[in-house]
Amino acid sequence: MSYQTTAALKAAIVALEDQKKLQQQELVQHFQATKESLQPGNLFRAAVANIDKSGVLSTAIKTASAIGATLIAGKLVGGGPGLIRLFLKQTASAGILQNKDKMKAYGMAIYNNLFTKR
Repeated sequence: MSYQTTAALKAAIVALEDQKKLQQQELVQHFQATKESLQPGNLFRAAVANIDKSGVLSTAIKTASAIGATLIAGKLVGGGPGLIRLFLKQTASAGILQNKDKMKAYGMAIYNNLFTKR
């Protein structure tokens, strides 16, 4: 690049300095965004969001609710003869699982409260 006059050269220098400032600002903004995304809480949220997209989370919630229902039923029934305890445990589990839509709604509400970005 050859410039015919010093004014043209000075104008080119000013344009390049402006471009440099703009690139520095963009670099700082990109750095801040990267730094924010690498915080542990944000990494965890991103991982959970990726799991949620694959449908694994809803299956995990269903499984956890079934296990939780069985454990709750076992605590409610308590001790007793083996066959009666098993029967009561299964009927209590069935009663809890009949309301699985409510359980899923509560689970999703807890998930949204914990992992949605505010």
